[in-house]
Amino acid sequence: MTGTFITEWEAGSAVCKKLLASEETVALAVRQLVCIANHHGFEGWLINIENEVPIEKIPLMLKFVEDLTKAMRKRETDKETENAGEDKVKEDNDNCHRVIWYDSVTENGELKWQNALNSQNYAFFDACDGIFLNYTWTEDHLDHSRKAAGGRHRDVFVGLDIFGRNFYAGGKYDTWKALEVVRKHDLSAAIFAPGWTHETQPDFMEAERRLWGSLAPFLTHRGIQDLPFTTSFCQGSGEYFFCKGKMEREGPWHNLSLQHLQPLWSQVSRHT
Repeated sequence: MTGTFITEWEAGSAVCKKLLASEETVALAVRQLVCIANHHGFEGWLINIENEVPIEKIPLMLKFVEDLTKAMRKRETDKETENAGEDKVKEDNDNCHRVIWYDSVTENGELKWQNALNSQNYAFFDACDGIFLNYTWTEDHLDHSRKAAGGRHRDVFVGLDIFGRNFYAGGKYDTWKALEVVRKHDLSAAIFAPGWTHETQPDFMEAERRLWGSLAPFLTHRGIQDLPFTTSFCQGSGEYFFCKGKMEREGPWHNLSLQHLQPLWSQVSRHT
């Protein structure tokens, strides 16, 4: 789970002005974000700057992104070292953190979505662990991004808008068509607004099965790595509340913090 650091419009410009006032304010922001990540258990940050940045402040913005990336890596190394040998730390550390830059502001400080990795946003990509591309891409954008990323092509996360707003193949239950194209170019994906099933569909559970069942062939599934393993398969909601097989109260309830691990979508038949 990653946190999101987002600034937008006039209010966002004011935040960026304070953030980029000096190297000291950048360092303070980095320290605070690492503290927040430690407190909430975030495994990284998405940096989403959706307001213009004065061009003379771009070097400080790049420093912010680069220093946060380094600080998150050091934080994970320090944490892992407490519990494992150095060899395991080196092997696993790259998967423990991730700072991603959203495709919004260019190297000139303009708020201008590129829908691709290119010369306008490459410096930010180079300063962190990856880039989250805007959603109105074409196959040409993906082809260009693949070439621009070189050996880091898996660090390009192509935005998929489930709502289908000006998006390839219209999203919704056809989102898999866009994901298929992303995989064809051997890029990663960032699936945005999967809450579409809850917000717009009459039968949430059936909509979830249909949506994720269609995406499953193009996703990487990670199962349990260690034993023993225990789960009640609780989905964090229900019509009755049970504890150790005994009903404690009757009536609908909802608490996602009580959700347990679920079966993998790849193990569920498309016909169920």
